[in-house]
Amino acid sequence: MSYQPFAAMDDISSLVSAFEQCQLTPDEFHHREHLAVAFWYCRKYDESATLPKMRDSLHNFLSHHGLKMGYHETITAFWILMVRRFIKDSGKLAELQIANNLINEYGGGEILKHYYSSKCLGREAARQSWQLPDLQAL
Repeated sequence: MSYQPFAAMDDISSLVSAFEQCQLTPDEFHHREHLAVAFWYCRKYDESATLPKMRDSLHNFLSHHGLKMGYHETITAFWILMVRRFIKDSGKLAELQIANNLINEYGGGEILKHYYSSKCLGREAARQSWQLPDLQAL
């Protein structure tokens, strides 16, 4: 599946700002947008700060919209790890190209199913804290 590419880094910056200010509705914040925000955070924050920033931003967004069951720690941590790895493996490409390549590669989210069973991800422990993959190692 091909996704609409971002035309400029300013588009991603604007998306992140709208997300952080809760100006987007949940219907406007799909996996593509999650990946773009994760990409932005991975580029702007050091490794130890990226996941807490994403976690806090998602909690704020979900709380603002009254969504109590939306956050999942294992899925969030998995995607931060995958985005960081993708950026590292992309070498010297321009930021915008990396972001658009990332979204084209992972926009469907299918790779998660290569690492985690639905049974594993469905557990409350996986929602609350990082769980190692049960299908294959990272």
